[in-house]
Amino acid sequence: VTFFDPLYSVNRDRYRDGALADVQMSAIAYSLGRVPCATELRTAAGDVLVEGAAILLPVRRNDEASRASTPGEEEAFGLAYIQEPDTFPLPDDYQFCAPVRNVKESEIGGILVWKFRSTVMRMHDGSQEIDIDVYCTRQGLRDDAPPVAGDTIWGTLWLQGTLAG
Repeated sequence: VTFFDPLYSVNRDRYRDGALADVQMSAIAYSLGRVPCATELRTAAGDVLVEGAAILLPVRRNDEASRASTPGEEEAFGLAYIQEPDTFPLPDDYQFCAPVRNVKESEIGGILVWKFRSTVMRMHDGSQEIDIDVYCTRQGLRDDAPPVAGDTIWGTLWLQGTLAG
């Protein structure tokens, strides 16, 4: 997984090639909408309802098909996967599909911002879930009303992170 570290200039000496590091992740959504109820996801294990699935896919700038795709068109192993981006210059941008755990609304400089605590990845055996906060403004919402806890959301995001501790 690649991400943008807004504190990289402070943390750059702590990054080591091949080293494992604890990272706190969040994301800014360029676009975010609800997945329609009863949408099915094609998986290696057969078709499953996308509600509760968790998917994070790289965005490919020159891939017109991925921009035109809708939820449920993804190919997944089990219920979720994360795929490391292999393209440049957008290595930190991803397509995502994730269930919303909770929502908080706030205002920054007069602009409404929603924080969606969402599961963006699950291990195929269900042993671990990765939750992050996905932030979105009205401009990024595909629907009139913001999603609520229990909805499944999808869209495009910019993944950000910083070293923990």
